[in-house]
Amino acid sequence: MSRFPALSVLVAALLAGCSAGDAQPEPPFPPDSGLRPVTMPYGDGIAYVQEETSAQLLCQALDPARWRDVLGAPVSRTVQNSLGRSQCVLDNASLAMEVSTELFLLDEIGPGLETVHGHPARIGADSEKAMHGAAELLPAAAVGLDSREGMNLYVRVVAKQGAEPGLPGIVRRTIEALMPAILDDRPKTPGWPVRFEHTGPVEGVALLDLPAPVQARVLCSALHDDSGTGPAAHEADLGRTNACLVVKSGETRQARLDIEYELRDSMGGEFTIAGLPARVNDDEASIVLRTVPGEPSGTIYHLLVLRRQGLGVAALRVWAEAIASLLRVGPETPISPGPAAAGEAKRATAFACPPRFDADPALLRQGPVIPVDGGEFTVATLPTGKIVTCDTSDRSSGEYGPYRLPAGAKTAPAGTQNVSGRPGHLGWGWAAPEVAKVEIVFSGGQVLPAQVAGGAYAYYAPNSDFMARPTVRAYDAAGNQIG
Repeated sequence: MSRFPALSVLVAALLAGCSAGDAQPEPPFPPDSGLRPVTMPYGDGIAYVQEETSAQLLCQALDPARWRDVLGAPVSRTVQNSLGRSQCVLDNASLAMEVSTELFLLDEIGPGLETVHGHPARIGADSEKAMHGAAELLPAAAVGLDSREGMNLYVRVVAKQGAEPGLPGIVRRTIEALMPAILDDRPKTPGWPVRFEHTGPVEGVALLDLPAPVQARVLCSALHDDSGTGPAAHEADLGRTNACLVVKSGETRQARLDIEYELRDSMGGEFTIAGLPARVNDDEASIVLRTVPGEPSGTIYHLLVLRRQGLGVAALRVWAEAIASLLRVGPETPISPGPAAAGEAKRATAFACPPRFDADPALLRQGPVIPVDGGEFTVATLPTGKIVTCDTSDRSSGEYGPYRLPAGAKTAPAGTQNVSGRPGHLGWGWAAPEVAKVEIVFSGGQVLPAQVAGGAYAYYAPNSDFMARPTVRAYDAAGNQIG
């Protein structure tokens, strides 16, 4: 059994429809998906970064030509995210590979200890069709929090057409190619435990992409610059988390980076800070620094959380704006989910704006169409279980899934977004064939009808932002509630 079950779901999807007896010409592999520009100024920084940043760095550590040399054929590169785990996925007609950084005991991989790029490594069989391997990036003693597990580069490859004797060599070549590419002679990351040293934002590097110890120093420095508190009052020794706590005259101030699949209900108000969506919970301002598409559906929010007690919403917002300015945070270019899978190769002419996916128009099932300022928001579905969207008002598009409704489920959310040019948000998701009507129910009792068509539902909520998590009610053609 694989020690990483998340990959099993992924590989099952990649292998669907493949068998050793079906001799087919190699289909064109899809272009890269979910990649974004990322800069790492530290030679060992990949061992300390958040997993989404790590997956980006791994996918882009080798250029396409080098990946082709290492794996023996061209591959597509995809950053895939789920709550608590991100990985770089490499795919072509003959193999599926996952590359990530993971905390675990290197002894779990295989019996033979090797050395790659001066680091301990192991390679072993994971199943009849799969091999995996790992190389140590950080020993357990350097991870912090009395960890027994080291931080490792992890590689797993699965043959799509049955047992493949060349898999051990592929795993070894991958590790040998990646280790010098991700560990080099640039400055080293300050390790754990973190000691305060005034550190400003790093030019050209997003706060979320910095190694965790550097993030802690940057957060502490912003609190220091705002409050005038001396370095001795700062604490940032929190393992691989990213936080700073300041106590001044009995008052506590905290800044931390967090990840959530859904945000808690608002306690005090909704607004923007530094041009980013923000929300107040108790004495906290939660600012959405980045959103990434999650698997199998939904959105993962990367947050800057600023906590200060007793201010009230208005004063807390002013303080949070000041800290955000010191941290130089602001809107990023959205991460493109990329093109659809191989076989959906023709651009969808049904959409007027340039979509981020390629799809055969004959496969598209038209879903709901919602008017928005300057255009319309269109939802369609594909037989693969994907939802694709296009907003002609801001010429944006998206791709979600593939996803299959579990037995008995009638709906599942796919995504939400704020509406360009007016308040409120759009929401959409999958709907079972028997669903004829959908209602969206918000926590305050507001009920909105949704459009249902083509295996999808969609709605516009004029008085709620995209972080709201309403309840979805489904009805059949006879008006009976079925979900």
